[in-house]
Amino acid sequence: MRVALKFGYDGRKFSGSQRQPGKRTVEGEIISTLEEFTEFENFKSAGRTDAGVSALGAVISFDTKFPVEKLVRSLNARVKDIWFYGYKIVKEDFNPRHALQRHYRYYLREYRQNYDILKEVALLFVGEHDFRNFSKYDGKTQVRKIDRIEIGKKDIFYTIDFYAESFLWNQIRRIVSAMDKVSRGLVDFSEIKDALYAKERKDFGLAIPEALVLVDVKYDFEFEKDKNQNEIAIRKIEENLHNAKLYSEFIEEMRRCFD
Repeated sequence: MRVALKFGYDGRKFSGSQRQPGKRTVEGEIISTLEEFTEFENFKSAGRTDAGVSALGAVISFDTKFPVEKLVRSLNARVKDIWFYGYKIVKEDFNPRHALQRHYRYYLREYRQNYDILKEVALLFVGEHDFRNFSKYDGKTQVRKIDRIEIGKKDIFYTIDFYAESFLWNQIRRIVSAMDKVSRGLVDFSEIKDALYAKERKDFGLAIPEALVLVDVKYDFEFEKDKNQNEIAIRKIEENLHNAKLYSEFIEEMRRCFD
């Protein structure tokens, strides 16, 4: 039986999501926890996040004979800084990397930005572009299509929501850094336009990872949710993050995910 699980995590507590020898990672923590109570194979993740980046709607999948309705409960009882809340029995060939859409949100601290310019510069990145100047090269094509970018305002933060089938390494953080600099008058609007078409390298900096959240990964099905485990997940977030203003918004977004 192949299952998919939806979960979140506090990225500040991990050296990224992908397994790395000698480091505490999200995948490493999940795998070592699963090994405590069940056998499994063909473990796959929907993607990777850098150290400091958190998640509300990450997805993993693996093959197991363990009762699916007990998986979320068993993991939440053992794992730290990670909270599981959704599950689904999927097809045998399901690969979580093949998603319909990914949604990330960046919480940009308000500091002399021009809101209208932020919205205007965001439009430059929508659509299909070569993002070589707005990503970290990993040997693959850097052409990607961003479906939409939405700008909002919540207390002392601008929320910048990105929607696309997939993203490049560091793509969102580099775009946010560029948007921030243009909106504060530190970089000219035309420089961003040029960078989207220029072959020579241009660097607009890299926004901090702690303000980036993977909100959701969407497929052609909905996950089953356990309301009791939802509340346990929310309590875990509150226990870990109650002193951070940023994560008050994180908790509210989590509640909306459960509605």
